[in-house]
Formats: sequence, C-alpha cells, structure tokens
Amino acid sequence: MNTTEKKLNAVIACLMAESMADQERARRVLRELMTAPPAQMDAESETRRVLLELGVPEHIKGHPRLVCAVCAVVEKPDFLNAITKELYTMIAETFHDKPSRVERSIRHAIECAWDRCDLDVRMHYFGNTISPVKCKPTNSEFIARVANEIRHRLAE
Repeated sequence: MNTTEKKLNAVIACLMAESMADQERARRVLRELMTAPPAQMDAESETRRVLLELGVPEHIKGHPRLVCAVCAVVEKPDFLNAITKELYTMIAETFHDKPSRVERSIRHAIECAWDRCDLDVRMHYFGNTISPVKCKPTNSEFIARVANEIRHRLAE
C-alpha cells in the first residue's frame, strides 16, 4: 500500500469513526503520514527521480520495467543473485511479457541513459565502478547501484 492509499484510508477511518477516540486516532495517523519526510514515502517515486536524473527516457518500454526491477531489489536484495531466473521472470509476469524481452528492454534503457547522462551525474552514481573496456554497466550492475542509492535515500 503506497502513501496516498494510507492517507486516504486514514481520512475514511476518520469520517466513518463513531467515537471521538477513533476519530482522534485516525487524525493522528493522518498527521503522521502528512509530516513524513518525502524520501521515506515512496521507493517508486524516488527510483523514478534517480532514473530521470541518470537520463533514462520515460517513453521507452524499459523505463517501467527498470523501475519495477529497482524497486524489487530495494525490497528484496536477494533478487540480484538470481536476476535472470527470478527478477526478469517476475517482471515479465507483471508486464505480460517474456523474460528475454524484459532483459532487452532494460538493457536498451541503460544504453539510452548512458548516452544521455551528464558525466558528472554518472560519476556521482557509479564512480569508477564501471569497466572502461565495456564503457557501460551491465543490467545487474545498474540495477544494484540504483537500488543501493534508493536504500540510502530511504534510510535518511
């Protein structure tokens, strides 16, 4: 359940509460949700923000699949140990696609980002971790690095 749904449920609980204690409890929950720091609210929106900063175009097929992959790894880091068999399969089921097409669309999104991204932004996120021979990160390197960044942002 995302933050918006939680806020909506708190408002509904407040409106439907019969006792003053229940209404006050619902108001307290809503106040807590409204004052939460933005970085702690939603891993998906944070992922989208980072991907845009890295230059991943929103109009290509790989963008939502990459968002899904990063969010899945943020939630369950073990996906990085079975990226082809588990992560791509899970994303393929979500988007009614094939795992090989998911892999290809994510690779294409990373290639586009690597061509568009400012060198300073690239160095900020990846530093010297990318092989100069390959010139761009693999899918798993990219997903792992972005997921790690999201985890740090959410922990702040």
